[in-house]
Amino acid sequence: MNNRNWSDILPANGVMGILGKRRQGKSALAYHVAELRHQLLDKPAVVLGPPPQMASKFPDWVAIITDLQEFAKYPGHTAILDEGSLSMHARESLARDHTAFDQVFSLCGQRDQLFVFNTHHSRKLDPLMVMEYELLAYKLPGKMQTRMDRREIRQWSTTARERLLKVPEAERKAWSWVLWDDLEEEALLTNPLPSFWCDEISKAVSIAMQGEERGEVTLNELDTLRSAFYRASLPVWDSLPELRDDLVGCADLLKPVVNMEAPWDPAIGPELAARLRTCMEAYPWDKSLAGLYRQAQGLTDRRVLTPR
Repeated sequence: MNNRNWSDILPANGVMGILGKRRQGKSALAYHVAELRHQLLDKPAVVLGPPPQMASKFPDWVAIITDLQEFAKYPGHTAILDEGSLSMHARESLARDHTAFDQVFSLCGQRDQLFVFNTHHSRKLDPLMVMEYELLAYKLPGKMQTRMDRREIRQWSTTARERLLKVPEAERKAWSWVLWDDLEEEALLTNPLPSFWCDEISKAVSIAMQGEERGEVTLNELDTLRSAFYRASLPVWDSLPELRDDLVGCADLLKPVVNMEAPWDPAIGPELAARLRTCMEAYPWDKSLAGLYRQAQGLTDRRVLTPR
């Protein structure tokens, strides 16, 4: 459809956005970009999204992190924020932590990182940030997305949908409508699946999305909650050893499930909530306990989805 390819336009560093409706190949494109950058520039990658238990499915040049601020530890990397595979709790944390997100975004050039942000909805993007993108790629947007997009970029999503609908449906997931060079140049480009792509990685992304849609909990969410228990114990480690032990005990309840050493027991949610309720009564001044209690309550009667 044109004589351009990704190696012609891929920036050495900066910011790349990937937009489009679900299950259209955004995650596969993000990993293809990472692999291409690794091949061309010998740059490794780091990704926030997949559960750490999936690390063995990725090549050794791909690191998996669980916290947005960890991106700072990986200069020179292709830094992927794959929103498609984030748990609900991680998404809420990301939404609250605007400062950390802005810092990752604004410092990626100084860190020689290519920050690849994969998201379903442009309304989650600051229009001023979009204008700083070195490259913006669209997988097929949904009809409602083009109507509800931010006014500033609605013309792009509309054009992307028009161009991509002309691609035969059987081939469409492999194609993207791409803007670059101050978002003034455009082309339709195709991308192969990354060489390490497998059913487990694909399923990890779809599992996270299914969990969000059906109100189920993923291993990502449990791992994030386990980390929150450990973090909450640190300020009281020496001063309140009983509270410390209670919080560490809550984290330890989740550890074997997160590490896939034991199946999910539906009784864990009520057990965590009961322990935290006791802590709240004993230490009403500790406001972090209320948030942990609500999250523990949210585990009740929910099934855990695990990538297989």
